[in-house]
Amino acid sequence: MKKQFLLLLIWQFLYLIPKAQNLQIVKDINAVAAGIEVDENNGTAIIGSQMYFVKRTSELWKTDGTAAGTVLVKHIVSAFGDSNPLNLINVSGTLYFTANDGINGEELWKSDGTAAGTVMVKDIYTGSLGSEPQGFVSYNGQLVFAAMTASQGLELWKSDGTAAGTVIIKNINSGTANSAPSSFTIVQGILYFGAFDAANGRELWKTDGTTGGTVLVKDINPGTTHSYPNSLVRAGSFGGVAATDVLFFTADNGTKGRELWKSDGTAAGTVLVRDIFPSATLTDPSPQRLTNVDGTLYFTADNGSAGRELWKSDGTGAGTVLVKDIHPGSESGITDYGLPFVVNTSTLVFYFEANDGTNGQELWKSSGTAAGTVMVKDINSGAAFGYPTSFRLVGSTLYFSAYDGTNGSELWKSNGSAAGTTLVKDIWAGAGSSYPQGPVSLSGFLIFLAQDGSNSTINELWKSDGTGPGTSKIVPNANTVSAQPKYVVTMGNKVFFAANDGINGEELWKSDGTSAGTVMVKDLNFGSLSASPTDLININDTLFFVAENGIHGRELWRSDGTAAGTVLVKDINLGINSSSPEELTEWNGTLFFRASTNTAGSELWKSDGTASGTDMVKDIYLDSGPGAPKYLTNVAGTLFFFAYTTTGPALYKSDGTTAGTVKVADINMDWNEIEPPVAIGNTLFFSGPNASATDIELFKSDGVSIFLVRDIRSGTSPSSPGSFTNINGTLYFKANDGTNGEELWKSDGTATGTEMVKDINTTGSSFAVSLVSIKDTLYFSASDGTNGREFWKSDGTAAGTVMVKDIAAGGSSSNPTRFFNFGGTAYFAATDGFHGRELWKSNGTTAGTVLIADLNPDNNSGFSTAPYFTQMGGNLYFVADDGQHGFELWRYTPCPQGFTATPTGTATTHQLASETVISIAGSPNTIPSGANVIYQASQYVQLNPGFKTDTGAVFTAQIGGCN
Repeated sequence: MKKQFLLLLIWQFLYLIPKAQNLQIVKDINAVAAGIEVDENNGTAIIGSQMYFVKRTSELWKTDGTAAGTVLVKHIVSAFGDSNPLNLINVSGTLYFTANDGINGEELWKSDGTAAGTVMVKDIYTGSLGSEPQGFVSYNGQLVFAAMTASQGLELWKSDGTAAGTVIIKNINSGTANSAPSSFTIVQGILYFGAFDAANGRELWKTDGTTGGTVLVKDINPGTTHSYPNSLVRAGSFGGVAATDVLFFTADNGTKGRELWKSDGTAAGTVLVRDIFPSATLTDPSPQRLTNVDGTLYFTADNGSAGRELWKSDGTGAGTVLVKDIHPGSESGITDYGLPFVVNTSTLVFYFEANDGTNGQELWKSSGTAAGTVMVKDINSGAAFGYPTSFRLVGSTLYFSAYDGTNGSELWKSNGSAAGTTLVKDIWAGAGSSYPQGPVSLSGFLIFLAQDGSNSTINELWKSDGTGPGTSKIVPNANTVSAQPKYVVTMGNKVFFAANDGINGEELWKSDGTSAGTVMVKDLNFGSLSASPTDLININDTLFFVAENGIHGRELWRSDGTAAGTVLVKDINLGINSSSPEELTEWNGTLFFRASTNTAGSELWKSDGTASGTDMVKDIYLDSGPGAPKYLTNVAGTLFFFAYTTTGPALYKSDGTTAGTVKVADINMDWNEIEPPVAIGNTLFFSGPNASATDIELFKSDGVSIFLVRDIRSGTSPSSPGSFTNINGTLYFKANDGTNGEELWKSDGTATGTEMVKDINTTGSSFAVSLVSIKDTLYFSASDGTNGREFWKSDGTAAGTVMVKDIAAGGSSSNPTRFFNFGGTAYFAATDGFHGRELWKSNGTTAGTVLIADLNPDNNSGFSTAPYFTQMGGNLYFVADDGQHGFELWRYTPCPQGFTATPTGTATTHQLASETVISIAGSPNTIPSGANVIYQASQYVQLNPGFKTDTGAVFTAQIGGCN
């Protein structure tokens, strides 16, 4: 019975523990709460107590206003990227939107709020192009919209949420041409819109949802010219649909300019309401912000004498009048075109921003009369502007963004009185601005976007009950802000990097691989300001880097890992000016770099870590000209680099002295076209000009002169060699011979020994990049024209140049980058189409090329396009984002391929292997009482005869090893 129970226990726990037990975040350096970054341009929709929105990763989310209720609805794209939902709308309790699943293009989707219930309605434009549905409107319980097909163009469609019920209403502009219907508005049960046909131009149309009921209302601008009907709005009672409801819109009949029109759905009843700016054709009133207030239309217009001001209309010429000249005279009181006014349907008072010429642009309200049109409050007192914007009513309280001159643009509220118009909360404390926007009313709360400065200038989701304490960021899953570690290097038994903890700004940090041992070295730019350390380099256990402390500008610093030992090396460009050191390079134990001064310009410098030992090596471009040395390279004990001289680019060499820093040869080519060179033995290989400045070919130098290795692309066109890599004395690089495209080449330094390794993409260019040598094998990224950009290797022969693995199967690309040699294994970031950009490793075989872990689930990316890697103490350190903590420092410890276990002792253990675990036979081979032991491997856990567990012991065997 004991044996049967043991086996049951073994299989019961299969796959319960994630594979990446040997992968962990070192420390959540920036523990500041992070909200949901929202794409404000993709729209929102309210259904019941849920608001649907699009997270910046371009996927569909929903929220009920709580952290726990703010969740991903569905990650629609299963391969490569995000679905970018748009046009969110509630139609009878169902969410409709457009999305791109990576297969069918941008099409119509719907959702009931669950992952299973989030589906594509129909592939309208069959194939991968997408019908690009747009202009969504809810009409008679169905969705009406515009969509495109190859045979009918962009036309009028409707959908009941089924594929069969998603059909074209009418091909208005016959054939494949577009009618592009838009500006949909319902009046008395009829849907009005603007559309184009070849006979009438863009004019006013209507539909009842049937083909026969879809007709031109009137050719307002006769013939093929356009009236461009716009700003369609229903004017009618807030109590519901009535026979007195009127369609108002703006149009241009070709003689009056853009004026105010109305329609009852007939040609005869479609008429100009009033010529507000008589005889104006070029400068017209262009009525804007048309708003229905219980049957009266309010809008802004310019009559040619009063500027753009507030108007109203009852649909008659006589009843279309100026409400108030807010800014007396010809100046405009309302300059923003913007959205319709925000109306309190109970009081029939509406709000807007206006400038009376005395108080600046401030919050105003109107009841429809001159006397009732008044400034609510001079928020930024005097002539300064308060800039009120982003209005939203929640009940009878108006919320908006405004600037009071002290607190930046922040969240305000108003009950319509000056005393009741107050700052809700200074979200970005101090003079910074949170810029509240996209406000929505949800279950009595205001949901909006704002930035508090803790997460850069990212717009995050907030909610407010109208009080300061009740205004907070929505933080799901205890998310925290990214520390964004950068420039990760190893020195001794510590990893050094730049990071931002959300309190001290971006400063210099170090880590011993533990959370407790991950600390800021020194707050160089005191307080929340950032020193922004860059270009970290370890030279003989001294860390050199570039930073600014708020006093000296960006200068050269050094550190021994302690606060006291972290000091400015030298203020090279005195005072607050920056010398901006770059190209930090170790040569013979000394730091060489380029730096700039006001007198000498950008030149070659060196440093031994002391102020007195930090000197300019040579002023190559005399006076303040830009010598700008770059690509400093050690060639057999001599420092080579390129510099800009009075005659243009040139190749230089140096022994570290002024006299020993001399020009090797002029390089007559575009400075920006020079590629990073490589040293092989005592020879420098680089790209240089051949027959002309643009004929770039492969060159080499011995320090005396330069030589053309081979004219790879004969004639005057360039082969543009680059990505130079040395493998055992052979140069590998990319080049274009004009016949095979840009492919992988190699050279032994002779013309005959310079040849294409393989024509990887026989129909174009493979664009081999990220060349790196690991265990004498060349690894790189390339595209063969069939499998996309994938992971390749080469032994220098055509037969030995092969794709290691088609990580993203088929024609898609995994885009592997930044191959890092860790223990003879290649580590890199890639995406397989089912996961985002994550950490992979490879031993050069297909089977040995594996995903280590899906750090950021749901096809989100754990890695940026250029991840930082370093190694220390048998561990790989890198920067990644798990979707909860933002980009932080992580550690990976490779696990053994297999091991033989001896289960003795009482300690709790969890032993992992990538492939196998074998328990030894014989005595002792016992899990003793009180022990809790786990054996985990991806292939098998073998328990040999004699294995047993004592009473009170816990033993678990798991299939699913570590990578």
